[in-house]
Amino acid sequence: MENGYVPSGPYVIKSGKRKGKSLENLMFDDFLFLRWFLDVLNKKHQGGQKNEMHRHLEWLMHQGTNRKPVMLCPQCGQRPVTRFSMIRYSSGISIGTIYTCCDNDHCKDEIDAMAISHTYQLYPFSFAVLKTINVKFDCKELTDLFRKAFGLEGRLTKEKAFAFFAKD
Repeated sequence: MENGYVPSGPYVIKSGKRKGKSLENLMFDDFLFLRWFLDVLNKKHQGGQKNEMHRHLEWLMHQGTNRKPVMLCPQCGQRPVTRFSMIRYSSGISIGTIYTCCDNDHCKDEIDAMAISHTYQLYPFSFAVLKTINVKFDCKELTDLFRKAFGLEGRLTKEKAFAFFAKD
């Protein structure tokens, strides 16, 4: 990373409402809080010395932009997924593995066919995109989708979450 910071393990919050939780787990469980908190830290430390948590959170956000999904495209079954969609229906929003695809145009067309005449948008599988989605939805559903796409199903320990973000 540009500031040279490379952590040796997960960062566990030491106080407050999220005491005992790792920043790595919160990337899946409460990403919007972490984005907000990073903005607060950046405003607070403009040009000043950053503490360990601040540097760790910057590193984590950077790492979240370049993770590659391992789940295969449900449309073709050949390439890893790169995109997910949220299809908006009158009754709400549908998110799920069926609405994911690779970058192949045919696979994207399959998503288009599933949406029929409903509004949808394809998003890249990147943690950074989570802050751009301005729709109320079930966050757990999206978290579960990300965990499945990145091969992190089952119990997600802080060590397992850290290893996921630490790999190149």
